[in-house]
Amino acid sequence: MNTLSNEMIRNWLRGFFDMAANTLKVSMRFKQIATQEVLYHHFVGYHTSPQWVVLCNDTSTQKSIVITMDYACIQACTHAFFSAYDIALNPPKSGLSFSEEFMATRLSEIAIDVFSKINVSINFIRNEPDLALVHPFNDDESVSHHHIEWLIGNQSIGSLHVCHSHVL
Repeated sequence: MNTLSNEMIRNWLRGFFDMAANTLKVSMRFKQIATQEVLYHHFVGYHTSPQWVVLCNDTSTQKSIVITMDYACIQACTHAFFSAYDIALNPPKSGLSFSEEFMATRLSEIAIDVFSKINVSINFIRNEPDLALVHPFNDDESVSHHHIEWLIGNQSIGSLHVCHSHVL
């Protein structure tokens, strides 16, 4: 069995932000990573803002990996992509526009592609616009939660989260 280590998560983050920045021609990066072991229902309860969810699993073990992106991040990336001016941080809407959903789907594809580049074999399951629709773990199951601050330029725009079983 493979362990999705903190170092692998860091490598994935570097790859994700590099590929997303190059693809979208937007200056983006991550600032800090906080990692903790939590029960899955605490992970779900932690999210108070709307989230775009990427559900996938490790192909060798079939263990789930959940990636969530704040709607504010997707909206800011969309705005930055279509505008040559600074991003405007508006309060996140409860839904995504057509162009924002397209951006979210593209960011999901990048997330999956980067796993293969760091030699983690991942199978994409689906995207969801709401974390409440995703139940890959039991509520009382202990999971690793990585909370990452997302920046465009030097401005914090929201968070990216990765949740997975301790052992993959």
